[in-house]
Amino acid sequence: MVTVLGIKLLLLLFAANSAQIIALHLLGSRGSRPVDGGKLMTGGHPIFGSSKTWRGILAALLLTGVTAWLMGFSLSFGLLFGLCSMPGDLLSSFTKRRLGKPPNTQVLMLDQLPESLLSLIIGSFMLGCCYQCRRGFYVGRAASITGIVQIGAS
Repeated sequence: MVTVLGIKLLLLLFAANSAQIIALHLLGSRGSRPVDGGKLMTGGHPIFGSSKTWRGILAALLLTGVTAWLMGFSLSFGLLFGLCSMPGDLLSSFTKRRLGKPPNTQVLMLDQLPESLLSLIIGSFMLGCCYQCRRGFYVGRAASITGIVQIGAS
């Protein structure tokens, strides 16, 4: 059973992950300085790639904070939730660059789990969620990933 709290956490995760795209459409190339500074690792692959920018990280923090506040959470909770989603996002980009995948390439599970795991775990514990709530939320997250698979397969 997915709870209302679980749905709210999923919405926060959606805000954190969509903020970079919204910022790109609103600002174009302004403020799009890559987090890795354009540096390359051995093999000539970028560390994170050009799509991971400081603007995107700031946009994720801002949008997640405001979204959390609008849903009745504290602004600081939203900022922390957004901040916790960023290391996973960078980790998945780092891994995809090592695999030779270009920026914005979708890799099932690698794009969803690292980006969401830390923020969901910390968020659920900060909110004092009981075991049943966390279990329901993670079942809901697994269902949403499965839904992505089913949509992609059709």
